[in-house]
Amino acid sequence: MKKHNKFIAGVMAVCLALGMGVIPQSFTPVLAMEETTVPYDEIPYTPYDPYENLSYKKYGDHVEITKCSYYKFNTVIPAEIDGLPVTSIGREAFSYCTGLKSIKIPDSVTSIGAWAFSGCESLTSIEIPDSVTSIDGWAFDGCKNLTSINIPEGVTIIENSMFSGCESLTSIEIPDSVTSIESSAFSGCKNLTSIKIPDSVTSIGSNAFYSCENLTSIEIPESVTDIGANAFSDTPWLESKKQGSPFVIVNNILLDGKTCEGDVVIPDGVKIIGNGAFEQCKKFTSIKIPDSVTRIGDSAFAYCNLTSIKIPEGVTSIGKSAFNQCKSLKSVEFPDSLTSIGSWAFFWCTALTSVEIPDGITSIEDRTFFYCKSLKSVKIPESVKSIGWQAFSDTDWLKLKQQENPFVIVNGILIDGTTCKGDIIIPDGVTCIGNEAFEKCENLTSIEIPESVASIEKDAFYGCINLKSIKIPDSVTNIGGWSFRDCKNLKSIEIPESVTSIGQCMFLNCDNLEEITILNPDCKIYDAESTFLNGYDSDTHKDYFNGTIRGYENSTAQAYAEKYNRKFESLGEAPEKNTATGDMNGDGDFNVSDAVIFQKYILGESDTEISDWKQADFNSDGVLDVFDLCLMKKKLIEK
Repeated sequence: MKKHNKFIAGVMAVCLALGMGVIPQSFTPVLAMEETTVPYDEIPYTPYDPYENLSYKKYGDHVEITKCSYYKFNTVIPAEIDGLPVTSIGREAFSYCTGLKSIKIPDSVTSIGAWAFSGCESLTSIEIPDSVTSIDGWAFDGCKNLTSINIPEGVTIIENSMFSGCESLTSIEIPDSVTSIESSAFSGCKNLTSIKIPDSVTSIGSNAFYSCENLTSIEIPESVTDIGANAFSDTPWLESKKQGSPFVIVNNILLDGKTCEGDVVIPDGVKIIGNGAFEQCKKFTSIKIPDSVTRIGDSAFAYCNLTSIKIPEGVTSIGKSAFNQCKSLKSVEFPDSLTSIGSWAFFWCTALTSVEIPDGITSIEDRTFFYCKSLKSVKIPESVKSIGWQAFSDTDWLKLKQQENPFVIVNGILIDGTTCKGDIIIPDGVTCIGNEAFEKCENLTSIEIPESVASIEKDAFYGCINLKSIKIPDSVTNIGGWSFRDCKNLKSIEIPESVTSIGQCMFLNCDNLEEITILNPDCKIYDAESTFLNGYDSDTHKDYFNGTIRGYENSTAQAYAEKYNRKFESLGEAPEKNTATGDMNGDGDFNVSDAVIFQKYILGESDTEISDWKQADFNSDGVLDVFDLCLMKKKLIEK
């Protein structure tokens, strides 16, 4: 540093001798350097080079600013570096540059990354050009002294926590280009007094203006149709609304009813019971919902003391955690109009005894009725095609089903087999092995899967520590993440050609897995080292996989093995794929008429016309015969 001081003194002396003005003390040059492993202190101090204190990355046709020094200065980002335009300010580029007071961004910049200026506590002003169309979340989070900022026309989303904790921000103008204000976007802006939301905005996220302690005026246009939980909590604006009525309603959305007591009747005309509207409201025991309501938001009645609820006809969706931990809730009546029940909707409703799910529901989400321990009667319609993780775990209904049969199957979905033992055969007709269906089934040693199964969901066999063998049929097309995690005695497995994707951590901690064969050369393998791991070296502190991945030449299996240094065994060149569609008459569709034509051809009827015989060669042997006809009929039945 002494050398630097001497150098500066020398430059000043030369400047005086030549009659030039001395460099003002307040001036701090903006320096830039290409990102390098050389420590900053070792880079020569060159005040005439205007870019050296900014680190950056060069791409093919542009430059991204990636880092700044922590010295106190007012910064002007250059429009070009080495002849290339500076188009982006990267993730965390100026994060916690606590001495940075002001910054000017050139017109060449189009994007500002997440956390780009977060924690810049001394930053008081910033000029963002109209060229910027994207500003990521947390970009100015914790800029406590930022008093004003312009959001350029062209930015469409004010992302999560973008200005969270900007305590000195007194006003901000939201441009007409913005359509969404995301979660916590302005939370903790203590000196923000008023806000006008433009007509372009349709949604305001949870906690968007939470704890804006001086926010007294908010203009919300009719265009806003979705408002998140606690969007205006701890603001004077909301408190003043509560004093006028226990129901705070904006654009037919009931935002807040937490001061309600006794028997509550929601006013007619309300269309949406907003996210968190009555959350933790302990002072009311019953509620009447009007026929005008079409949606019940996330956590709308969570932690309330309701004993029963009738949801009126017209309601189409119940949000996530809507009745979460309503522990006194004994009964709920669903309307026929209902099409969606969110995850965790009735989580831990321990007094709930029965539910009848309407025909409009096609999916029961994760943990919807988890730990409803008194739930004995459940009616599930045939319309339900998927059942999520632990949807009915820890319910009396599931326990009763397990006593009736170790395979709990609903509409072809095997949702539980955790009481199975030894060598098992899954019943024919099962189309899906559900999430965690056999989780930690420690007594399971082998399993046979029927050809009716098309999907194995995530965690299906997680923790089956004594499972030694499993055969996956050609009918399976998808295997979810973590499916065989911690199957410590599984030695080998073959993934058939029909499987198009292998999920995250599928074989994590399969300690004795020696061989994985992947027959689909184009199978999408989750791109992470943890997809195939079965050991940890305490000396090197590295994970490893000591088995062999087998696959075809130039396959995704080979590419994965080479990328993550896994042992690979080639199966040779991949066979040509069968392209038979079954469309023998060339009408662009595969149906019964094609099977009729094929049958006539096999019987030798002379008037049979075939558009393309290869479309019926299902076994790829170059000959049309009865074997192809059988395969065609099977495909037709599957369709």
